[in-house]
Order: sequence, then C-alpha cells, then structure tokens
Amino acid sequence: MTASSPDNPRRRLVVRRAVPSDLGGIMAIENVSFPTPWSESTMRRELADTDAGTYLCADVCGRVAGYVGAWIYSGECHILNIAVSPDFRGTGLGEILMLGILDVAILKGCDNAMLEYRVGNSTAEALYLKLGFVVVGRRPNYYFDTNEDASLATLADLQTQARQASLADLRKLWEHKHEHEWALEVA
Repeated sequence: MTASSPDNPRRRLVVRRAVPSDLGGIMAIENVSFPTPWSESTMRRELADTDAGTYLCADVCGRVAGYVGAWIYSGECHILNIAVSPDFRGTGLGEILMLGILDVAILKGCDNAMLEYRVGNSTAEALYLKLGFVVVGRRPNYYFDTNEDASLATLADLQTQARQASLADLRKLWEHKHEHEWALEVA
C-alpha cells in the first residue's frame, strides 16, 4: 500500500470481499457494462455462495467502483466477471481488482486461473495479457446475446515463486502509477 502525504493526496481504495449490501452498487455497474447483464437474483446468489464464489469490490471512499467475481475450487480459479463503473474506467481499478482476485486464488491454493472474454474486447485482452494470461482457445458463439466468440485464457503456475514475483512487480508498478492509496481486505 502506498502512503498518503500532504503533498501527495491520494484517494482511499479498498479491494475487499463484496457483501450483500454492495448488491445495488454492483448491479448498477453490471447493468451499464454488459449487453446482457446478470439478473439481480443471480448476482445475489453469487454473493451468498461463499463456498465456491468469491466476489471482491473496489471501494473508493465508500462507493462501489468496480467488482470481480470468481469460482474458486479444486485448485482452480475461474474468473466469471469483472466490471468497473464508467466514472472510474481508465483509472487502473480493473487491474487492481484482477490482482486482488489472483491474490485470493493464491491464498486458497489455486495453481491456475482461467477466464473467457469477448474476442472483440481489446481492452480486456490487453489487461489479461499484461497479467500473464495466455490465450489457449476460442469458444465459438459463446455469448448468446451477440453470437460473439470468446477467447479462453489461462494463467498457470500461481503457486510458483516466479509467478508470484511477477504479480508482485505488477502491484508495485500499479501503486507507483495510480492515484489511490489501496489495501486488500479479504478476511
């Protein structure tokens, strides 16, 4: 975490486990981010299923500014969705959310992470490649709303010292570049 100082004011960002009271903020972001957003009842179930489901939110000064969700089980982390409020896009929140969910996956003993993204989503692709994900396949017509294909990407070796050092370096670069003082709270 980077400290604030009088000559370097920084907004407080906490990446924390999402709780049911975050549902309204998460749904507001979900509804403006995807052509076919998840329903509120589906998202409520996801937030409540703490056995496999893990949802984190980016809390900026008490406001849900973004979220990421994953199923973590059997040594794997399947990242389901990630979205950032339009007010906070381009500020690095997507990257720090991804680093947060990967930290949780490592803490829970996962060896691998996987995700799908729309082949036309170059912003998402750039982020995932930066984090070390490798495209391993394509799922034809994966998105039923547009019949768009999905790229399938994986990040291996999460439990190795090399991978963890690589992710730590990305966190340090993020802290140096962005205007937030941040903390990860997932207990």
